[in-house]
Amino acid sequence: MDKLTDLWNDYDLYNYDKNYLDISYTLKGVRISYSSEDKDGIQIYENYNGKLKNSQVLYDEVYYKLDESILIENEMKRIVEEKTIPDDTTVDELKISNLFVLEYEKIDDERKNKIRIKSKTNEYTNNELDDTIIISEYIWLDDTHLLYSVQGKGIYIYNALKKSIRTLVEDNNQTYNIKDYDRASKVLKYDDKKVVIRF
Repeated sequence: MDKLTDLWNDYDLYNYDKNYLDISYTLKGVRISYSSEDKDGIQIYENYNGKLKNSQVLYDEVYYKLDESILIENEMKRIVEEKTIPDDTTVDELKISNLFVLEYEKIDDERKNKIRIKSKTNEYTNNELDDTIIISEYIWLDDTHLLYSVQGKGIYIYNALKKSIRTLVEDNNQTYNIKDYDRASKVLKYDDKKVVIRF
């Protein structure tokens, strides 16, 4: 992929991981998307001006979207992102990471989904939790470990660097209201319980 970004360095979106790639050239009308679950491949949009647009030769994993606008698609995505609520709007220091920003959509006053973890400096790849995960509360244990609770299910720790989730506690009979966390002692208070977190 480095050869492509060296050849075409005017990309406006570049997210990748070992199981994920999404690179967009809005001005060229090209998007390349691969993941372990979806293989959208190379997508050619209406504003593309290369030879493929006229010939429309059938290649594996090349998709012609000549009646669709990548400009409109990206604008719609931007509007959706503006509806999300970044964690930096709160004064609670436990809601802030120096490396990542958490964005989400509110289902109601307590529940949130469509969780996105974005690098503040673009030094790290962006990621998101599965859309089926609906969190009640969250805090940053440090700059890279996000702790979140799922009411009636458990408390989990997401490592934003390794993109891995670990279960801290799980029991279907608990509410999992996060009350406090001491970053020095690593003691988490939730419901009427305390736990020391090791990571």
